[in-house]
Amino acid sequence: MKKVYFFALIAMLLSVAACTPRQDAVEQAEDTNEAQFEENDAMEDLSEFLVHAYSQNMLISEASQMATEKATSDQVKQFARKSWDDHQKVKQDLQRLATQMNVTLPDSLSNEDKDKVENLTSADENNFDEKYVELVDEATEDLVKEFEEVSDDSMNVDLGNFVQQTLPSLRQHQEETDQLEESA
Repeated sequence: MKKVYFFALIAMLLSVAACTPRQDAVEQAEDTNEAQFEENDAMEDLSEFLVHAYSQNMLISEASQMATEKATSDQVKQFARKSWDDHQKVKQDLQRLATQMNVTLPDSLSNEDKDKVENLTSADENNFDEKYVELVDEATEDLVKEFEEVSDDSMNVDLGNFVQQTLPSLRQHQEETDQLEESA
């Protein structure tokens, strides 16, 4: 009888563990950095920027890769290819900076961004292009705002240089997504 209770308890614990959602990868990275830099507000702020910028670049890269195959408009496909290439480079630069600064980056999309990608994946071909452009436009707008804020008060020379080099490309992407939204 004890064995039955024991196995029932094990089964219950395993089912609870399986149903418990995994902590968001972005939140995990933020928590790790917060603990590491709790005595250094400037580094904590820089780590938050790097985590968010990396997360948004992962989202745009994944959505753009999907759009290179699923988009119906040649103009959207062409933009998606360019966007994917550019954001892959930005991700590599962010990884390099994070390594230099000993900042932990997320290893996957946030749960919210996973939902956005899932919604894009399930979009039918009649509205995929519109949903893709809208998603990338919103993410790029967030990135531009954050990059502008960091460029105004970055005390880290490497990060400042990276932001100054990357910001014109992000602004260009934002203009292109605005144009794509208008033509859709």
